[in-house]
Amino acid sequence: KGISPTGAKTFCGAIMSFYREFGYRVNVKTSRDFKALPKHIRFNWTVKDIRKICDHAKTLRDKAIILCLFQSGMDDHTLCSLNVGDVKKELLEGKIPLRLDLKRRKEGLPYITFLAKDAVEALKAYIKEREQKENRRFEEFKDEEPLFVVESWKRKKLERIKPRHIQAVFKKLALETGLISEEYIKNNHWNPARAHALRSAFASLLRSQGVNEQDIDFMLGHKIPYQQAYYQKEGERLRKTYADVMSVLSVFETRESISEVEARLTKKIQEQNTIISNLAARNRELESRFQELEDKVHEFLQEILLDKLVDLSIYEELAKKGVDIDIESIRQRLKQRLTDWRLTEEGQ
Repeated sequence: KGISPTGAKTFCGAIMSFYREFGYRVNVKTSRDFKALPKHIRFNWTVKDIRKICDHAKTLRDKAIILCLFQSGMDDHTLCSLNVGDVKKELLEGKIPLRLDLKRRKEGLPYITFLAKDAVEALKAYIKEREQKENRRFEEFKDEEPLFVVESWKRKKLERIKPRHIQAVFKKLALETGLISEEYIKNNHWNPARAHALRSAFASLLRSQGVNEQDIDFMLGHKIPYQQAYYQKEGERLRKTYADVMSVLSVFETRESISEVEARLTKKIQEQNTIISNLAARNRELESRFQELEDKVHEFLQEILLDKLVDLSIYEELAKKGVDIDIESIRQRLKQRLTDWRLTEEGQ
């Protein structure tokens, strides 16, 4: 129970070899309940599938791993071998596509591939998280340090991830997103939606854009007969070739990158600040005009009252005609009324 067909055959073979070494011949057959491992079953990744597992990725590291594998076409062993120095220079320079000078373990030959915008943005986010966890700037990372490390908050040592970590991530995400079922894994002991299948998706998409087959093989790390040395000198030409078609590798073409969101929000804030500044200036102008108008009204009212104080001829005429009018009393009353009005205005 819990042993794959391959594992069972390995164990039985080891036991039989042990006995044969000492002159005993033992024939052991595996249980008939074991089903043969499926052959030549391929999972055809689509951009939609890749977007789906990226959305379900639990960490920034896992999201960066998925996008880097897909947009470069590298295998999981090569990705695990990546060092900070492989991306540091062009990442700090902000180059897209970002060039990777690699060496694939299987072929043992150097080759060149690239990372498109999605992978670069995800890598930046992951590195920013590492900066915060490790309390140091990316510029301080040593070139020989592993780029992708085992997740740990203690961080006493930077442990390089291994292919088994990547395989576990893909298996979990494939099950969570429904790309494969628990029953399939149970019956076949194999995950077809594994990381290695992304290489086929990478090659197929570049092929659909008319990229030269040898260019694709070289960027996959395959051996190119008689031309390996020639391709090593073709880095910038390959960069241009990749840049011309990298839109087909875009996973989040309908979404904004982190930098684009920040730029859009910054622009929006600037626009709002401009509107607020204009409104504040307009408000100060209106306050100034209102104050001027208020001063004029006060001046006008005072002039009216002063006119009343000065122009007493009507009262004097009435007095001459024998009307009993105390002009001095009227003058004092008007003065008192003006004083009361001024005190009231100042109080308000």
